[in-house]
Amino acid sequence: MYGSDNNRYWSGKDIYIGDEVILFGKDKPVEELAAVCQTIPYEILSRISGRVRRLYVQG
Repeated sequence: MYGSDNNRYWSGKDIYIGDEVILFGKDKPVEELAAVCQTIPYEILSRISGRVRRLYVQG
């Protein structure tokens, strides 16, 4: 899911360590990412590592 083969497919850009990325949000529903990864939204949400910095936005 997070391998280098998928980063370009999902974002259309090259992603490197240290880059800021938005996995899902207002304009990128988690359901869309799940479809690309051939899984369900719950699996995407539950597999995000604790090492990933999170920014919660009220909305």
